[in-house]
Amino acid sequence: LKAFEKSGYVRPVHKHQVRYWLNHFPIYKNKAPGPTKPYPTDVLHVSGDRSSMAVRPVFDGSTLAGLIDASLPPGLLQGVVQSLSFLRRYKHIWCLDLVQAFLQVEIDLREDQCCLGFWWNQQAFCFTRCCFGVPDSPFALADSLLDLMSPFSTANYRLLMDDIQLGSDSPVVLMQLRDGLKSRLQCRLMSTNSKKDLSTLPGSSTSGSHPLLGLLWRSDDDLLIVGSRLRHKASECTSLRKLKGFANCLFDPLGWFLEWSMRLRLLCRAARANANSETGHLQLADVKALTASEDETHRSSLCLLTDSSDLAGAGVLYTLHGRRLISHGYVHA
Repeated sequence: LKAFEKSGYVRPVHKHQVRYWLNHFPIYKNKAPGPTKPYPTDVLHVSGDRSSMAVRPVFDGSTLAGLIDASLPPGLLQGVVQSLSFLRRYKHIWCLDLVQAFLQVEIDLREDQCCLGFWWNQQAFCFTRCCFGVPDSPFALADSLLDLMSPFSTANYRLLMDDIQLGSDSPVVLMQLRDGLKSRLQCRLMSTNSKKDLSTLPGSSTSGSHPLLGLLWRSDDDLLIVGSRLRHKASECTSLRKLKGFANCLFDPLGWFLEWSMRLRLLCRAARANANSETGHLQLADVKALTASEDETHRSSLCLLTDSSDLAGAGVLYTLHGRRLISHGYVHA
């Protein structure tokens, strides 16, 4: 709780404010309402010195486990093409990953902050960041990031939810953009994961630092090879601890592997559920599911072939074995 307060996720509510707060939320002590009387979406429940608030889920994979679809929604195909054109528009790009993006968006109005909260040791706290149950947090995140990027030219950046991409033909300008963005992020108590910084600048990436995306683009024949050791790393997942490290590698700032990474996340969730509760070891069948999926004959790398002669833009994503995964735009036979 102290760490959350230090990070600005929660703040104490003064005792004079608690009266206003409690007048707006019914309180149930001891037992919660039964199945026939479920919580409303904004109810505070007190049990001893602790409490919890029943709010609508925002972005919680555990509660949406039965609703997540591994297929790529049609609306996101355009994002794939935009990522491709952004890469080819500039000589250099830089991708940044926000740490717990939905936790970083501040709730501006004090009145809105008072709508969500909890009790701890006779002290009331309220949430100051939007991830904690605000129903429109995806829109709040988008608005916050657009405001964050307002000083920069729209031609030099691209946003796909919480993924930020910067681009420029000049390495110096790109570094200035990156430094300026990080300074604005720090002013808002937002942080990035330095281990997931991804750039096409020479010497910016170290070997093995980007286990999912290793961008190798040959401009002479417009061939982008996306090297990946992710499947190989999956074969080493014998315990819950190693599985956690593997899941943290599912990073796709350009949005090209949304369908693939979502399928892997679902497999990781199944592996955690089936793990031995005493030893923490994974089932052999779950490890095999991570290392090879149905109809996949090559598990090492992917190739993205682009058509530079077509002004409309096109891209085809293949495995090196030749299986087409995604195609969009005008593609030559």
